[in-house]
Amino acid sequence: MLKLWWWITFHQDDSVPLIRNWVDGQVDGNLVKLIAFSENSRFSGENNTGISAVEADFYLLLNSDTLVRKGAVSTLLESAISNTEAGLIGPRLEWPDATPQESCFRFHTSFSQLISSANTGFITNIFKKYNVPYPVSDQLDFYDWTSFACVLVRAEVFKEIGLMDDGYFMYFEDVAFAHKAQKAFECA
Repeated sequence: MLKLWWWITFHQDDSVPLIRNWVDGQVDGNLVKLIAFSENSRFSGENNTGISAVEADFYLLLNSDTLVRKGAVSTLLESAISNTEAGLIGPRLEWPDATPQESCFRFHTSFSQLISSANTGFITNIFKKYNVPYPVSDQLDFYDWTSFACVLVRAEVFKEIGLMDDGYFMYFEDVAFAHKAQKAFECA
């Protein structure tokens, strides 16, 4: 059975009672738990609280502005079940008009910083194997890290390396967590 746990940050508005009323009228209360925060604990802090509140096989982390297309969650679960060696499973991200977004990446290196700083086609072509974003693809593949705008994480990953570093205000919590996971499972 799939259980849904929502954790949401709110600041002095009536969103919590509105969502609670909607949930109560739409869904079995045993399937959804709403955790409301009185202040912004940021992506990592809020997700860490939610992850700690429930036992699950997988945890789906989403940015607050992520739109989820019909069938996306079941596709992620199917991919996770059929690719047991993958600890973090990310979808191909798209803009609302279905234009693909870069969402799979290499870890940052000195060469990737050179490419970014140079910002020229010539340098980028010479060092393209070090360019951080992978070209968008429709093919399943393994990457160093994926954007946490949407990611499905196996519970075993959290059990092995712990929760996300909640010291990040914004950005890089995904690459830091993926790097930590990759290092832990390389040695395993």
